[in-house]
This record gives sequence, structure tokens and C-alpha cells, in this order.
Amino acid sequence: MSGHRSNLKLAEAAYFDRAQQNPEEQLTYRLAKAAAHVSEARGRGGKYAKAADDFFRAIVDFIPADGRYPATLPSAQHGDFIRGFHNRLGEYEATHRPLMK
Repeated sequence: MSGHRSNLKLAEAAYFDRAQQNPEEQLTYRLAKAAAHVSEARGRGGKYAKAADDFFRAIVDFIPADGRYPATLPSAQHGDFIRGFHNRLGEYEATHRPLMK
């Protein structure tokens, strides 16, 4: 495994640990970062703006219906969170692969 890939895996593992300990802090931080990327993509126009709009509409899927995040994630939910993260990432990458070149 390359050094870059190893660092990404370590960063990902650290994120999952932080998300288990404080889901609200981590998810609201990630949503704020996503908003900045959406704005940048919209500014690029064309297919990037379309992808940004699709992503923006999907953000509500990450916010609990009652607006309240759990204080922590129990181990069982932590596993579900990690699997869901990878599933959504895979879907996003498959759908937007042409934009990532």
C-alpha cells in the first residue's frame, strides 16, 4: 500500500472514531465543508453545477428528521455508519466518475 493510501486509511479510521464519540460535531463539520464544495462546483458551471445541485438535494438525507443527533454511536450503529459511508461514497463515485478526471 502506498504512503498516500496508508495516510488516507488512517485519516478515515480517525474520522470514524471521532464520529462514534461525537456524531453531531463530526457530521455538522462535514456538512459545512460540503457546502463550501457545493458552492465551488456551482461556480464552475455545467456538469459540475448539476452534480453540486444533486449533492445539495441529498444533504437532507444526512440530517435526522427530528434534527437531533445521538450523543454517541453504539458499536452496532458505528458499524452501520461505516458501511453506509462506504456505500454512499461508492454510489457517488460511480455516478460522478467522469467529473473526477
